[in-house]
Amino acid sequence: MSKQSSDEIEILLHRNGIQDLCYRFADAVNTRKIDNLTALWSDDGIWKINPPIDIEIHGTANIATAVTNLLNNWEFFVQKIHGGVIDIDDKQATARWTMSEIGRSIAGKGFYNLGVYIDKYVYLNDSWLFAERTYEFTYIDESVLPGQSFPKIHV
Repeated sequence: MSKQSSDEIEILLHRNGIQDLCYRFADAVNTRKIDNLTALWSDDGIWKINPPIDIEIHGTANIATAVTNLLNNWEFFVQKIHGGVIDIDDKQATARWTMSEIGRSIAGKGFYNLGVYIDKYVYLNDSWLFAERTYEFTYIDESVLPGQSFPKIHV
């Protein structure tokens, strides 16, 4: 195998690792498995959600607490990744992911949004981890969601 082919395979493996990291984040949110979510971050990771929520959390323990507190407000909440663009530079990388989220609060308020996650990653111990993750809202709709939810069904 040529050096170029070997390098191309390594880049594909790294891209796959970053995609898997992001899919695991959405899965952990959707299944409310906080331990799975915090395992995806570097110890000094930073999670930001821009206005109108406007929070900035530092460190995995604080991220775990914040995610737990946020999810406890929802009857159901689903996050979906629609696609992304990844740029890798040695042991660091960046990406942008187009997202949508839908949920209904315990109080019955609907929530649907479109947005973008802007990520920074670090490669540690043969794994990609979030170093920083920032959510930017593009659109929010808080119309009533009259449908039936099944929030306790998770594998």
